[in-house]
Amino acid sequence: IIHSEVSFVAGAGVAQFSSGSKTCIDVGLIMRYFISDSFALKFDFRNYIYLSSTRNNLALVVGLAYIFGSKNEENNQEEEFED
Repeated sequence: IIHSEVSFVAGAGVAQFSSGSKTCIDVGLIMRYFISDSFALKFDFRNYIYLSSTRNNLALVVGLAYIFGSKNEENNQEEEFED
C-alpha cells in the first residue's frame, strides 16, 4: 500500500523581471508520497500564467518533506504517561 495525497493549488501575484513587473496567476498540483510516518517525497507542478502576455512558465519542484509531530512521536509520549 502506498500512502499519498494530492492537492490542487491556485494563487496570484506579481513577478519582477529586468524589463518590469508582470501580474500572474498560478495553478498547480501537489503530490506527496509518504515514505514513513516522518518523511514524504513531494512533487509540486505549477503553471505560471502572465496576464499581460501570452507567455507562461511551467515549474516542477521535487523535494523531501519532514513531518513534525508524526504518529510515532505521539505514541511514544502516550506510553510515557501510562507508566
